[in-house]
Amino acid sequence: MSARRGQVSVREWLWVLAWALVLVALTSLPYVWGWYVSSPEQVFSGFMYNVEDCNSYIAKMQQGRQGEWLFHLAYTPEEHTGGLFFLFYIVLGKIAAFLGWPLVTTYHLARSLLIPVLLAAVYHLVAYFVDWRALRRVATLLVAFAGGLGWLWVACGQPATLGAMPVDLWVPDGFAFLVAYAFPHLCLSQALLLWALRLMLQALERNSWRRSLAAGLLGAWVSLIHPYTVPVLAVLLGIYWAWQSWQQRLPQWRSAGLIVLFVVPSTPYLFYAWQVFTINPAFRAWRDQSPTLSPQPQHYLLGYGWLVPLAVAGAIYCWHRRDKQTTFLLCWAQSVPLLIYLPIGLQRRFIEGYQVPLATLAALGLARYGLLPLSRRRHVRWLTRFRRYTLSRLRRFAVTVVVLSTLPTNLFLVMGHIGLVSQQVSPAFNPGTVVRAVDWLGRHTRPDETVLAAFRTGNYIPARAGNRVFAGHGPETMDSQAKQEMLRRFFATETDDAFRLDLLCDFGVVYFFYGPYEQEMGGFRPAFAGYLKPVYDEEETVIYKVDSHCPGTNK
Repeated sequence: MSARRGQVSVREWLWVLAWALVLVALTSLPYVWGWYVSSPEQVFSGFMYNVEDCNSYIAKMQQGRQGEWLFHLAYTPEEHTGGLFFLFYIVLGKIAAFLGWPLVTTYHLARSLLIPVLLAAVYHLVAYFVDWRALRRVATLLVAFAGGLGWLWVACGQPATLGAMPVDLWVPDGFAFLVAYAFPHLCLSQALLLWALRLMLQALERNSWRRSLAAGLLGAWVSLIHPYTVPVLAVLLGIYWAWQSWQQRLPQWRSAGLIVLFVVPSTPYLFYAWQVFTINPAFRAWRDQSPTLSPQPQHYLLGYGWLVPLAVAGAIYCWHRRDKQTTFLLCWAQSVPLLIYLPIGLQRRFIEGYQVPLATLAALGLARYGLLPLSRRRHVRWLTRFRRYTLSRLRRFAVTVVVLSTLPTNLFLVMGHIGLVSQQVSPAFNPGTVVRAVDWLGRHTRPDETVLAAFRTGNYIPARAGNRVFAGHGPETMDSQAKQEMLRRFFATETDDAFRLDLLCDFGVVYFFYGPYEQEMGGFRPAFAGYLKPVYDEEETVIYKVDSHCPGTNK
């Protein structure tokens, strides 16, 4: 059944809500199981996918709960000026404080509430390109649930290394399922991005400055969550403008003005972000340590799997139709494979939302070169003589097979994480003694007092207690590799106390955390160090206060 282009009925919205709830349930299963098997001996952290980054988001919420508005890097001991970043998590922390809710619970509630928002934005944009409701639904299901062939990569025993495996296993920017699985801020930013894009396409189609300005205001909100997103979208719109101008053999200056108007509301904040990440040493180090370079092309091809050939078929169909409404889809789909290998540090950011054009083109390709020829097959016509085998049922069966063939990677992730949670493995779980010691830090120390601990513990402390740590996050710790080497040397048996004292003094360390993760790092025994005074002790998890006269340690 067809509908007017761009219009969505109430029945369609109810369909979107129903599948959004399915997505919420599926992505929440491992977390619910984790809390169910959690015990005083092994405490569930609330995360099992990309735990290091997720803990850093909770640490940002901690800053909001503590009354901050400016974001500071809690994973580095160096003093630095804060910046107006991560407002999503700062505000979420303030909401948690107001309601008296645990931060991790608030995080997952936000994720669950924003998944329907993301899926609604996907469906709304797809409806702009596609008239047929059935194809809108197919495209939306492919965006929400489709993965690639990453499961096959793992099943064949290939290394599971970031940057060297199919992108459906580790790049949330390009997969709605991964976004829904762990990242509420991406749910919101991608939803706003897709709505802004729809408004911009309508603005270009109708020469409407009002819609362009409305899209720009949405883009400004997106910039507060992900500063690089609006420039990425502006590049895509610029390519689309160049293509339209070439087809018309005349520059479309009014359209260019609308695109400029779209960027204007975000420009002041983007300039501010560029300035902070250029001038502020802590933020500059963070930028330099977190390039988002693209992996090899085969990892993209494997990551998108069956969507690629179906999308190619859909692109061929749209190219022959010369449909104005799908021209942007073609520009988007064809530009990204080139943009992701530009010689800049933001290569992988161009993949954000790319599943939408691929899935939409895949649905069109499936309809034109799959379902339509299927209905003309002799054996299919023979089957339709039987009452139970109607043509619509056979088409529905074929679509179901295609959609199910894209699910294995995401099902593999969910079931694999449920298995890991059942085993209560680190870092998804932490020993109860560690958790109670970290809670003691949260109750008895100030957030600006630096704690030195093993890297794994250091990743957890800012999220649970809110303290600053010596090291605990790859990009957010200044000179991260050097500090991790200092930690290894600090815990080594052969290291002399002069080095340890210099390190504690130079970085203003106030507390030293010594638990099971620290014991694994080397033979250092702090109980015999005269400059460390125990202030908390439970079953070999001890917190020491640095007892020296170093400047900056508040002694």
